[in-house]
Parts: sequence; structure tokens; C-alpha cells
Amino acid sequence: MSFENSHIVCSIMKKIFSSMLFLWLIFLTLSEAGAAPVQRPELLTQLKWTGTSWFGSPIIHDLGGGGKKLIGTFYDVFVWDHQFNLLAKAPSGSGYPHEGRIYPPAVCADLDVDGIYEIVVAGSNGKVAAYEWKQNTLAVKGGWPALACDAGQCPEIRGLSAGDLNGDGNGLAVFAADFGQTVCP
Repeated sequence: MSFENSHIVCSIMKKIFSSMLFLWLIFLTLSEAGAAPVQRPELLTQLKWTGTSWFGSPIIHDLGGGGKKLIGTFYDVFVWDHQFNLLAKAPSGSGYPHEGRIYPPAVCADLDVDGIYEIVVAGSNGKVAAYEWKQNTLAVKGGWPALACDAGQCPEIRGLSAGDLNGDGNGLAVFAADFGQTVCP
């Protein structure tokens, strides 16, 4: 194919692509026009005296029974019931499983498929703690905390996730540190 012919083919392909993109944008606009309106948000309560909130988003989870719970991570970990009554608190500090601010959102999962949900949180000094939800309280999971330290550096953990990565039926917690390391305990 000559240069002139390839230029014509390229020009035609650009026109086809532009037309397809335009049609796709029209389709998206029309499909969004039929969407239901969003309900106005309603403030149910204001939780006070929880400390500074960084990036840890609250989680609403059943935790294996007894209705949905609100889990908040700040420096400490809090669990409230559906009426915002405090059920449990796991404090932060040097003598505790997690230390410092909790930067990433927590993970709530049944990591070892034993029917007990864990709340996994990461502090600012490389510690990652897993708390089991047992009898309406938080208990440190055996074998935890895990450390994300490398070459003497214990960084702030910036990301958490959980899932069955290797297909064995058990969940794994995965966390990423601020120096780019990913750790699977």
C-alpha cells in the first residue's frame, strides 16, 4: 500500500472512530437522562470525640449477625450499632496492636473463613492489626499484628485490601506501604 493510500485509510479510520465516539457519548447522555433522582442526604447523628479522621472511610457491615454496625477508624477503632450506641473501641498506641493514625479505610472480612469477621486496620508505623468481632467486642486476632517493615523502615500503610488471592478458600489481607512495598501476611 502506498503512502497516499495509507493516509486515506488513516483518515477514514479517524472519521469512523470520531463518529463512534460521538454516538457513544449520545448514548451515555440519553441513558443517564432516564436515571432516578437521588434522595437528599439526611444527617442522622454527629459522632463526637472520636479524634482526627484522616482518610479512613466508615464501613457499614453486619459483622456476622445482630444487625448492621458502623465501623469508624480514626486513631482508635470504633464500632457503633444502628442507633449509634458505642459497642466497642480498640485504642491506638505503642502498647496496642495498631499505633498512630489510621490512614487507609479499614477492611472488614472473614479472613480465615471461620465465621468470625475481622476488621483490619493499618497504623502509621508499619503495624497492621486484625480485630475479631466476638461477643460484641473487638479482640486481637491470633498471629497479629503484622509488620510492613523493610530494611529498618516501618512506613505508614497507605492501602488495604482483602480477598482470596490464591484460590485456597481463605482470605488474605494485602497492604501497601508508602515506600511502594506490598505485603501479604
